[in-house]
Order: sequence, then structure tokens, then C-alpha cells
Amino acid sequence: MLPMLKNTLIGLCLVVGISGCGRSGLNGEIEEREVHALLDASDKAINELNADELLGFMSDDVDIVMNTDVDGEVHAVHLSKNEYGNMLKQSWALFEKYQYHRENTVIQIDGTTATISSDLYESMIMQGQKASAQTSEITNVEKIGGVLKVTKLEATPSL
Repeated sequence: MLPMLKNTLIGLCLVVGISGCGRSGLNGEIEEREVHALLDASDKAINELNADELLGFMSDDVDIVMNTDVDGEVHAVHLSKNEYGNMLKQSWALFEKYQYHRENTVIQIDGTTATISSDLYESMIMQGQKASAQTSEITNVEKIGGVLKVTKLEATPSL
């Protein structure tokens, strides 16, 4: 019976083709185009200051780490998905003329996980003053229920 099941699966894959039984369909492997699509959608949400949409790209138990430099010592602040969303909403509510872009993106795929490193650049007017920041970000993604989700986000800003 096992060979018959295997032949049935192979037959289904031939019929369905790329849509469900391609390399990424059965074993959850990630393709670079999927990562680029996730980055494009995330960047769009950020540029639109849409925290809820951005949070939708994250797993429910995403590990968010903000590294901050206090008197020359780096401290890691861990945030839940909800805390991160609230922080974004509160911060973005204070900004005028917000601009954001991503550079130097490197994507490393290892089967079912991908690591993305990028430099993020932001500028805005806050309380009448121009401010800008650069953030080095490392993001881990994996497929959850067949959907690519951010599972870890580590950001190190420099003002």
C-alpha cells in the first residue's frame, strides 16, 4: 500500500504542478522570491505607518530584541509582538514627514529558514526638529502553516 500512496502523491504533484507540490510546497523550504515579497510588503506597511499590517507578517510568538547603547554598554530589550506594535503606533503618531528605506540587504536561506540582514534608514520631523536614525536589523523568517512569518527580529539602532 505504501508504494501506491507514494505513486498517488507523485501523480498529484504532476497534476498540480508548481502550485502545491513544488520544492517549497511539501517540505516548507523557502524561496528567495518569497523573502523579497515579504520584505516589499513589510516596507510598504512601514512607509504607510501601518503597524497592524506590519505585525501581521510576524509569528504570534516572535522574538523581538532591541539593542540599545547606554553609556557604552549594549543592553537588550525584549518586546512582545503587542508591545512592539504599541511602541510603533505611539512613535509614529509623533512623526511628521516620515521617510524610510532599506539598503544592503543580504538574504541567507537554509532550507526552511532564512536570515535577512539589512540597514534601515529613517528620517522624520518630531516636535519641530528633524531627526534621523540608522538601524542594523537581523530578521529570521520561516514558514508557519505554509505562510512566511518573521520569527525573530533583532534591531540595533544608532541615532
